[in-house]
Amino acid sequence: MRKVSGKLDYDTYLNERKDLYKYQQAAYDSYEKTLTALASSFLAFSVGFMGFLVSSKPQGAAMLVSGSEIFLYACWTTLSLALLCLLLCFFVNVRAFAVEMRILDDALESTAAFDRTNLWTKFSIALYVTTAVLFLLGLLSLLVFCYRNLSP
Repeated sequence: MRKVSGKLDYDTYLNERKDLYKYQQAAYDSYEKTLTALASSFLAFSVGFMGFLVSSKPQGAAMLVSGSEIFLYACWTTLSLALLCLLLCFFVNVRAFAVEMRILDDALESTAAFDRTNLWTKFSIALYVTTAVLFLLGLLSLLVFCYRNLSP
């Protein structure tokens, strides 16, 4: 069994920290791209589904089941808000990075600068959570709308 020292050297710590930060940013980027693609796709699908309903209903029949349009409106609203939150994330993240750079610059004078909290980072995480919730609500609304209008 290999003996491990009780303390990590600074160079190893710094290299590992850089790698972990890089992977964390890649995960955020992937999350943003995936949710943007999915929300946009489901918005497009919902519009296409309306065309399918028009072509599949007999002449003179109601296009939508009564009361189901609220689910379509909810889908459009929540998916659009999810996309808006993702757009806002871009600007909030830029601000969060600017604050982190200022903290790092100040840490050259005193490491107490690292004790400052970055509220922009917390706001960014809150936007990511809000985006996920809005996306799930939009998807659920779309599924209910489709189910109600496809069932006999």
